[in-house]
Amino acid sequence: MSLFIYGIVIIIAGGLFSAFAAENRRVYAALAAVLAGGVMCLIPAVNVLFFHGTAVYDLFGIIFSLDPLSAFFSAIIVVLSFFSVLYSVPYMKGYYSKEHAVTSHYIFLTILIASMLMVTAARDAVAFMISWEIMALSSFFLVIFENGKKEVVDAGIYYLIMSHISAVLLICGFAFALSGGAGLSFEAIGSVMANNRGQVFLPFILFFSGFAIKAGLVPGHTWLPKAHPAAPAHISALMSAIMIEMGIYGTARIIMIFPPMGVPAGYVVLFFGILTALTGILYSISQRDIKKALAYSSIENAGIMAAGLGLGMLGISYNRPYMALLGFIGAFLQVLNHSIFKSLLFFGSGTIYRRTHTLDVEKLGGLSKKMPVLSLCFLLGCAAISGLPPFNGFISEFIIFLSMIQAAQTRVIALAAAGIIGLAGLAFTGSMAVISFTRLYSGIFSGTARLDNAKIEKGEGVIETLIFMILAAASLFIGLFPQAVYNIVYAPAAAMLASAGMSPLNNTALAGQLSGLSGLFLILCGVVLAIMAFRSVLLKNRVKSGNTWGCAYKAPTSRMQYTTNSYAAPFTAIMEPFAGKKEVENPPVGIFPSAAEYKTGFTDFFEKYLINAAGKAGRGLLKLFTWIQNGSLQRYIIYTIIFLALSIVWAVR
Repeated sequence: MSLFIYGIVIIIAGGLFSAFAAENRRVYAALAAVLAGGVMCLIPAVNVLFFHGTAVYDLFGIIFSLDPLSAFFSAIIVVLSFFSVLYSVPYMKGYYSKEHAVTSHYIFLTILIASMLMVTAARDAVAFMISWEIMALSSFFLVIFENGKKEVVDAGIYYLIMSHISAVLLICGFAFALSGGAGLSFEAIGSVMANNRGQVFLPFILFFSGFAIKAGLVPGHTWLPKAHPAAPAHISALMSAIMIEMGIYGTARIIMIFPPMGVPAGYVVLFFGILTALTGILYSISQRDIKKALAYSSIENAGIMAAGLGLGMLGISYNRPYMALLGFIGAFLQVLNHSIFKSLLFFGSGTIYRRTHTLDVEKLGGLSKKMPVLSLCFLLGCAAISGLPPFNGFISEFIIFLSMIQAAQTRVIALAAAGIIGLAGLAFTGSMAVISFTRLYSGIFSGTARLDNAKIEKGEGVIETLIFMILAAASLFIGLFPQAVYNIVYAPAAAMLASAGMSPLNNTALAGQLSGLSGLFLILCGVVLAIMAFRSVLLKNRVKSGNTWGCAYKAPTSRMQYTTNSYAAPFTAIMEPFAGKKEVENPPVGIFPSAAEYKTGFTDFFEKYLINAAGKAGRGLLKLFTWIQNGSLQRYIIYTIIFLALSIVWAVR
């Protein structure tokens, strides 16, 4: 375990050392530190995951340790953080010699990576909350990197407020869980809860609410569509693909610490998981900004992960270990898969922005000719995130489907109903995901270009191309060979069952099903490749290309093609009863109008009617106390005297 701690120290030291390097060399200092420190952290994590090793370290009385759950998340953090810093090498070149805090950027980036690793390894309330707060603050400074833009600062402050609401809920959860306990360790929490099983539900709801905000579960999701578009692309990838999963980690950790919490807690997590998945994908369909669409998609994926955890909890409560195992494995595999394909898509959006200087889907199009490698890899990422076979997203959703089928087949009416509703909700989410990402891909890469070619900068770069290909290949590999990563996700899932007093199940049944899927996918891929090769040979030199009849239009323009908004219109109509439709209309004026505009969008239902309403009520309440701060020095002295008098009375009572 000392290797793990040393690795964290090296990562932080590398970020601090980068401040002394030349501006264009700082990224390499941070990259070297993340690589060296990451490898040191990865070694004990791999030992725990694959070889059932132990890793415990006592740092000045504070215990850090790795179990299969924390080792799993730590490994993901290390690998994807390296890709994030590596991607920043070409991406940050456009910010050199400008009024941007590149120095502090890499300091806070390495601190964020280190703090996430500390969150997974912390084993007491104080260490966990300190690490959690460092993670929130460092990511805030990364979000407001372009602090010259008002909307970026506003997004950062909104994110910081939501992060501290999350922290307050977690502190309240620890306060309730530790009342009457003998210490601050997670073991002490478990002992207190085991002796007070009737009082488990309230602290669990507090913990779940705090972690749900960080994970982006409804209704605490509203910070994601604001913070992700504001941050640089590699930070968006790090936050979306890894940091929000800290909320999923926290929920899983509390499930392990607490004794079995009974049926209601499982239904709560499952309900909010399904609701979040549906909400996220429906709002994703209506976004013009690429990163906002991806942010809402992250909300959808967080919902799927939470649904898997909820199914696992219900499996424990109803003593159905196989259903629980499927739920936990599906959730953790979704965590792994999401970290891969969402990083790919956010990195892709960064390259698109760097070369076109826009993220508006309606202003793009035809980029497959300018960015062929990114076009192919982005297509594979879209297929993976949509849950299409033979990609990795299909495998994790398939396992969660199996868990829901197990629930639907029981004779317990409530559980069967939950399984059926979950199946319907997840199926609907999957179909909407296909629509959302066909819309996104076609709007960016297909059709006629809406941008002037002269405005598109040249070159994807070797580093970007390599990252795109590795992540796309990983998405396809896991889809084709899911049995290769099965043991990685089985270890934390089995640990979840063991913490509930259930014996680890024989994992051959599900592994056999995954091997069967692998064989089927390989056969299908072979058939498709054979057909393509056969067709190529038969039609060689026999196909002539030419323009089709276009209603007398010999030179079609981008104005003649479908917009992404019109493509999605039949499906966004579903949202109109639940969310206010926004319309921006600038009609043509005069005989020869120079410009006209019509835009539509949707307000976030939960933000408008819950978050904003709560904020308005809070501001109204605080206004009642504005008389306290009146600028009178005499009154302030009186306040001080009163406070001191009350403190003395309290101390001597």
